[in-house]
Amino acid sequence: YRVSGSMMLVKQHSDRMNFMIGVTPGVASDFEATKNAFRIFGFGAAKYQWTRTTELMLGVAYLDRDDIPILPMVGLVWTPNENTRLELALPRPRLARRLCWNGAWAGPEDWVYLAGELGGGTYAVRRSAGFDDEMTLRDFRLILGIERKSKQGCSGRAEIGYVFGRKIEFERDATEFQPRDTILLRAGVAY
Repeated sequence: YRVSGSMMLVKQHSDRMNFMIGVTPGVASDFEATKNAFRIFGFGAAKYQWTRTTELMLGVAYLDRDDIPILPMVGLVWTPNENTRLELALPRPRLARRLCWNGAWAGPEDWVYLAGELGGGTYAVRRSAGFDDEMTLRDFRLILGIERKSKQGCSGRAEIGYVFGRKIEFERDATEFQPRDTILLRAGVAY
């Protein structure tokens, strides 16, 4: 299980440059293990408006994982028009298209998107032998989603995804296995 909360700050430095920092403290555990359940994710990035339609991004993310503790955030975001957005950026590339309902763009904005994602994390677990350990799960995800962005600040999303390349490792011994590919269903609300 993972329970967390996120906070993010975006600071406009100039007409073309802004900085973002974010932190997500939480607990990643089976709720039986007592050690190393607290995890913190954080990132810092800068975005530069290179042209009217292209942004460049550079930063770093701290994942607090045993397998990948730090990950670069790099890429570009291309918005050829107000209805299409291509984010060629690590760690989550995405192609998004705004939907039109009944020939109009009124009200909240609805977007459909296709995204890639590095999944998993490190969790505190109690092994069947009775000792606490850390389990790291790594997978890759291809996600199809729909998102509603509201002008009032609240947005929601629903996703379905294909999860592949799954691998589970434990810290205290050489136990490792690779579960089969699976399907992901996810929904969320953000403010």
